[in-house]
Amino acid sequence: MIKKISAMQCGLFLFLSIISLKFLVFPSIFSQYAYRDLYFPVLIGLIIDLFFTIVVVNIIIKNPHLTFKELLTRAFGKAFAKIALMFLFVYFFVKGVVIVKETHNYFNETLFESINWFLFIIPLFFLMGFMMLKNFRAIGRSLQFLGPLMLLALLFTILIPLSEADFSNLLPMFENGASGIFKAVFFCSFTFGDYFVLFLFMGRINIKPNSKKTIMWYVVCADVLVFAFYVVFAGIFGNLGLNHSLALSEIIMHTMVSTSTGSINWINIMIWLFILFFEMGVMFLCSSNILTQVFKFKSRYVPMLITLSLLLLAVVYLYLSLIKTISIVTSFPFCIFTIVLQVLMPLACFVASKKLSGKNKVTLSQVYNTKVVKYQLTNISGTTTSKIFVSEKRFVKHFKTKTTKSAKTKKLNSSAKKLANKSEVQNA
Repeated sequence: MIKKISAMQCGLFLFLSIISLKFLVFPSIFSQYAYRDLYFPVLIGLIIDLFFTIVVVNIIIKNPHLTFKELLTRAFGKAFAKIALMFLFVYFFVKGVVIVKETHNYFNETLFESINWFLFIIPLFFLMGFMMLKNFRAIGRSLQFLGPLMLLALLFTILIPLSEADFSNLLPMFENGASGIFKAVFFCSFTFGDYFVLFLFMGRINIKPNSKKTIMWYVVCADVLVFAFYVVFAGIFGNLGLNHSLALSEIIMHTMVSTSTGSINWINIMIWLFILFFEMGVMFLCSSNILTQVFKFKSRYVPMLITLSLLLLAVVYLYLSLIKTISIVTSFPFCIFTIVLQVLMPLACFVASKKLSGKNKVTLSQVYNTKVVKYQLTNISGTTTSKIFVSEKRFVKHFKTKTTKSAKTKKLNSSAKKLANKSEVQNA
């Protein structure tokens, strides 16, 4: 039996996915192409992601009983579904590797002058392995505890540097033309596609009438905070943002806030470490979950060990080199692969949902845990039609629209019943 997550937990997973990769290395890469206008490509990417997020959420609500694999298998076959899942595996795994390297550099910039990568990676392997053995609901409950801390850390990171920001650095806009903005969107496309995490939650969300609003509220909040961070970053560093390779740590260290007990920045630094660990854990948990779906492993230890082995190979190959890691995910072929994947995945789900519309549907009473109203109408011929409503309010609204059409039918029903009663009395 699949343990489902709540809409709030789904929203928190999306929130975490949206803020991953966008606060450390990539602000400088956006600035490399768009200079002081770096927040424009971010805005474009967030709007595109928001559109696809709405599409995927609607598909989930229309097919609440189908997982991503089941949806594509019923529409296109097993082979297509498994290939799509392996593409998702590549996306989540590479994203996890990038976050590992970012976290290593974050340690070096904020906590240590230099940390041996063996001492960093070995405890990290144990932590990632532990998180991969958990299910999404267990991690979701942990995120519910971490959620307020994430929000506080983001607000601190955005609001405190405002005193140092000079928003005249944002002007003039489009000084270097619009080509740099679109280049930034293209070469930083890997930072987007955050709705991919929703594919793994298909069939795993406890859908209720307000689930869509709950999920989208978290998405919009994350988008607003990310955009605000990039505006503040541009206001502080202007055209020199490309020289600040770890935006988060440099903004924090740039605006030190002291108290009687020391620097409050250390609290923010430690919270961000927890956020980075959870980002890594969620990416590798998604990777491990995909391997289980594709190869049908009965034990959770097998996909966990495979994922950790691949991570070890990636670490040895890259030797935790930030420049080498970023050069791969911002290369032209990889960006083409990323953009095609970001478009085709939701498109395939949309086509599959349309193809299966009208088939394998469940009643609303099976989906919603709310009061169900069943309205029956019997016509004069004895045929009974029924309709199920998830609430009395919807029943009343539907009934009002049908009143004029069904008035004659009601009169015929009442007169038929009277005639039937009379005939029974006479026969008696």
